[in-house]
Amino acid sequence: MPGFIAGDGSFSVGITESSSSNKNHTVVLNFQITEHIRDIEFIKRFITYFGCGSVQIKGENVIDYRTRSYQDITEKIIPFFLKYQVLGRKGKRFVIFCEIAELMKQKAHLTPEGLKKILELKSKMK
Repeated sequence: MPGFIAGDGSFSVGITESSSSNKNHTVVLNFQITEHIRDIEFIKRFITYFGCGSVQIKGENVIDYRTRSYQDITEKIIPFFLKYQVLGRKGKRFVIFCEIAELMKQKAHLTPEGLKKILELKSKMK
């Protein structure tokens, strides 16, 4: 599966500014696999395998398996890919993804300094 993920999967981090006046930010980890809709039954198996996530239809021919749950990502997705490493550019992105998850575990995303560090790491994921 790691080879499959290297081609069709992604590890990403979303950061949005809160609508409240105190300028807090929300940091969200995202794991996603994108495929042609003809592979929907195959993609649905990821929900069963990982025990988390959902399948969403995007347009006429595209589907995504994705999970954004911090708990599912840190307890299921990250341990899987630590055991079965993704190589290449996506492997490097995964390492940064893990660093950001660890900062979130330490609640660093709730401080200006921690958010700055996460933004710096995120910029290296391109």
